[in-house]
Formats: sequence, C-alpha cells, structure tokens
Amino acid sequence: MARSFRAIWRDVESPQEEHPIRHTNVLPVLGLAILLFEAAVTLTGALRPRVDEYYYDYYISQTRLCWLTPDMAKRAETALRVDDLKVSALPPGSACFLLKRGWNPPERWGTWSNGRIAEIELPPWPGKTSVDLALKAFSPHNRQVVTAYVNGARLGQYFVPVGPVTKLSIPLPAGTPATTTILLKIKHPARPAVLGGNDQREIGIGLIALTWH
Repeated sequence: MARSFRAIWRDVESPQEEHPIRHTNVLPVLGLAILLFEAAVTLTGALRPRVDEYYYDYYISQTRLCWLTPDMAKRAETALRVDDLKVSALPPGSACFLLKRGWNPPERWGTWSNGRIAEIELPPWPGKTSVDLALKAFSPHNRQVVTAYVNGARLGQYFVPVGPVTKLSIPLPAGTPATTTILLKIKHPARPAVLGGNDQREIGIGLIALTWH
C-alpha cells in the first residue's frame, strides 16, 4: 500500500539515520601523544646529557678505558705502586683505580675535586704504613675544610689553605687489606665563576701527588 503524504512528510522533517556517525573523543589520544613526546625527550636527554662536549668526550673515553681485561687491570694497579706518584702522569687505566667518585678530569698539574665528596682507592702495598696527599685548595675564603675517613673510620678534620701546597698524611690500616679507601668530605666547595670567568665546576681541593712511606 502506498504511504500517505503525511507519513512521507514526517520522514522529511525527522530523518532516521541508519548508520549514525560516532564522534571520537580526541582528548585521550592527544594526551597519549604528549606523554610519548615527553618520554622521547627524557630518553634523549638521558642518552646524551646536555654537558660541555669536552666533559662528555672525557667521561665516555674514561668509561671505555675502565673496561679492562684482568691482565690489563693488574698492570694498571701495579703502576700505582710508585713512591712518588704524580696524578698528572697517571695512565688512564690506572686513574680508574685511584680516582673514584668525586673528581674532575685530570689536568697538567693534577685534578680538582667535584662536589662535596672525593674518594681515592689505594691498592695493597705490603710494608707501606702511610701515604701523603699533596693538596691545594680552592675557596672564596682563605682555606678549605676537609674531613678525612679511612675505610669508613673518621681520621680527622683538616684546614687546607688557599695558595700553598699542603701535605695531608694518611696512616694506612695494619695488615694487608684488599684496598684502602680514603674519603674526603669537602665542607665548602665553590664554583670559580663566582670570582669571575665561566668555570661552573664545583671544586674544593686539588690532588697533585701521592707519596708512599
């Protein structure tokens, strides 16, 4: 039967959609895209930190040099057993053994500390009872305050004046421990930039040499 004119007119006024269009909420998709972008930026920064190219190249090269075979590691450790050891003359592999955390790249005279903690690790050397550290200080004041620990035991607090080289005598533990760890806590590290220039490192003491006794 033919549809009435009134029924047809109702369909024209209110058409029935057989397949209505579903509108997708774009906010969750946009949020996910932002999170993925931030994660990519964070990962890029972790893999290639924004530091001076000199320091980046230095630490990358140091990491490679510290991956030593057992035979190479033994030779590097043996090179530290010198009565008067100049830090500036250390082979890179030996520097990995001696200078642990808290040191800047070595320079022609020695090396500056980096931050409030600087750690030195000495190989066993039977017959030696002490080691002298030749230090110099950096501070906007007249001296730097250093507290020394040997294998975790507090040795004492020392004042290293700015200017002259100071010798700090460290007694070695009795017996023959596998290694001796000297930890230096620097009370007032500072940036040379505060006195002018562009050096933003946080330094406190400079290690020049070690003398075994």
